[in-house]
Amino acid sequence: INRYTFSWTGHLHIYCADPNTSYSPFVSRIPHPRRSSDLFRLRSTPVVLMVVDAWRLSHLVDPHSPMVFLREAVLSGQAVAFVANVQTPTVTMPRIKAMTSGVVPTLISLVTNFFATENVEENWVNSAAAAGRRVIFFGDDTWLRLFPKAFDEAEGVTSFFVNDYTEVDNNVTRHLNVVLTTNDWDLLILHYLGLDHVGHSLGGESVEIGRKLYEMDNIARRIFRTVSVRRCFSFLKF
Repeated sequence: INRYTFSWTGHLHIYCADPNTSYSPFVSRIPHPRRSSDLFRLRSTPVVLMVVDAWRLSHLVDPHSPMVFLREAVLSGQAVAFVANVQTPTVTMPRIKAMTSGVVPTLISLVTNFFATENVEENWVNSAAAAGRRVIFFGDDTWLRLFPKAFDEAEGVTSFFVNDYTEVDNNVTRHLNVVLTTNDWDLLILHYLGLDHVGHSLGGESVEIGRKLYEMDNIARRIFRTVSVRRCFSFLKF
C-alpha cells in the first residue's frame, strides 16, 4: 500500500480489506508505484490515514449500511474506493508491516505478532519522518513498537482488552479536538480497534456493529470536512 499512498491529493481514498471482489463498481485500478522515499520529496501534502480494525467491504456497500457519509462519497465520485486483498496471517503486526512496507507476511508472523519490534524494512512511515515531515499517531500501540522513532507526537492504546470497544476508541478520537485545529503536522495516523473488539466480544451480528460503524463514519466525516479546507490533502481510510 505504501507504494501508492502519496501520489494523490485533494481526495478521499477508501481501502476495504476484503477478499470478495464482486463489488466491481467500488473497485478501481491502482496506478504504478514509486519508491516511498521519493514520494515525500515531491511536495508537502497533509495526509490522514484512518485504520478501522476489522472493517470490511460489506460494511460500506450494504445499502442499509450506517456508513452514510462514506457510501455517498463513493457513489457521488467524491471518494475513490479500492479493495485490498489480504493474505494470512491477518493479525495486527504483519498487516501493519504489509500496509506500510509492502512486505507479504509469513506464517511465523503469527508468533512474532505478540513481540513486535522496530521495523527495519523500507516503509513510508519512517520515510516521512526522515524527510522532515511531522508525523502524529494515535491508536493501536503496535505502531509504536514498529516505528519507535518516527512519531513527533503519539499515544497508544492496547489491543488485548477485547471487552472494551468504547474507551479504546474514545482515547483515539479525543485527540482530534486539538489536532484538527492545527496546521503543524503532515501525516496523521489513527488506528481504531473498537469494531474488532465488538466482533470478538459480542459477535459479528451484534447491534453494536452498526453503532460502531455509525461512529466511525461520523469521525471520517469530521476529519474530511475539517482537513479539506487545506489546499491539498489526502484522506485514506482502511
